[in-house]
Amino acid sequence: MKLAQLRESGEISPDNFDIETLIQLAEYGLPLTRKEVGNHAVVLTPDDILNLHTLTFIAANGSEIDLEHIDLNSPILILFPDDLGDKA
Repeated sequence: MKLAQLRESGEISPDNFDIETLIQLAEYGLPLTRKEVGNHAVVLTPDDILNLHTLTFIAANGSEIDLEHIDLNSPILILFPDDLGDKA
């Protein structure tokens, strides 16, 4: 699995990004950006996504993506630090 390999090599943090911070961002209507996650992967289960209700993040290309409009084909959504960008 890519996540385990990146963690073992030290390319990303061994800890997931804090779900409580995601909840706070969602409550304030703020997008998740690379700046917030730093070197952590964001790992979300379907239950996490339901608890968040909505989450917007900035993709690496700068576009805003609303999580409630993503079709989850897998049981876990993983956003790697390189998947995220920052607002201009």
